[in-house]
Amino acid sequence: MKDLIYRQQAIDELRACQTYLFDTHDKDEKISLESAEYCIEQLPSAQPERKRDTWGADGECPFCGYLRQWDDDNFCANCGADMRGESE
Repeated sequence: MKDLIYRQQAIDELRACQTYLFDTHDKDEKISLESAEYCIEQLPSAQPERKRDTWGADGECPFCGYLRQWDDDNFCANCGADMRGESE
């Protein structure tokens, strides 16, 4: 799965892992590839999951309450939710 993460957050996380190894183990020990992968996998996504639904009967966004301007609006102009149908 492709996922976006913040570069600086990944660097900070790897440094924290290295500091932990430095403080608790042999001072010459380096972080392993497996440890680095684990640290990076624990980071939250920088790209939030896109909200997806349909306009309410009154033309209201179910996420933020915004009233659509046009009948063929595919996205909420206020919160950016995809209004082309429920997620699969």
